[in-house]
Amino acid sequence: MSLVITVHLRGQLSGPVTSKDKQEYSVNLSKGKTMKNIITHTNRKELDCVQKINISDEVLKTWNNNKCPSWEKPSQWKRMDKNRRINSYAMTYDEGRGVSIKSV
Repeated sequence: MSLVITVHLRGQLSGPVTSKDKQEYSVNLSKGKTMKNIITHTNRKELDCVQKINISDEVLKTWNNNKCPSWEKPSQWKRMDKNRRINSYAMTYDEGRGVSIKSV
């Protein structure tokens, strides 16, 4: 059994999206003088980005040994089953946007 961990990362911005939305912006400078600008909005969407990591059976066996990793409490580690231990290691790959785990 091997495992694929999909790390959800912050995507890059897509190219400009053409838009007809315009906004008039004015600033009062001094003594009745006003500066006006027209802003055309070009909103860009963020593309999805993932990183897939293949974890071999050999690594999974190492993850399931009796040695407690530094981020877990030894008392909790002893009570964890195989799946929870693997999940604990997989969560170390999370960069703030979540991870997905799939057995292969």
